[in-house]
Amino acid sequence: MRLVYIVLLMMVSISAYAGGIHHHTVIQGEQGIQGERGLTGANGLNGKDGVNASTLYKGVAAALASSQHNFGFYTPKTQWSIAGGQFDNESALSIGLGKRLGDVLINGSVVNESGEIGFGIGLSGRF
Repeated sequence: MRLVYIVLLMMVSISAYAGGIHHHTVIQGEQGIQGERGLTGANGLNGKDGVNASTLYKGVAAALASSQHNFGFYTPKTQWSIAGGQFDNESALSIGLGKRLGDVLINGSVVNESGEIGFGIGLSGRF
């Protein structure tokens, strides 16, 4: 039985090694890392159509605004909240509602950042 386990482990190791870079993996070609569409190419990460810092940080202000809502479990009344967020010259506004139904608190919010709208819904309870 041990021999079966050893053979299986060897097969897994060989297949994992075989999954690495092969001779046909493109690194500097047209669509490779340094190619026209690659990491540093015209359409790549650092290229004219690539990702820049403002794109990477998009949504951070919305996340900050949405995370500021705080609804209490203490009341069965409907609760409301308005929150804002600011990050890297981007601002966001979020409006949320919360309502306890029995032992479950249901809450949700809508957020707007630079004309983009998002929403979130959550449930929480007690044991």
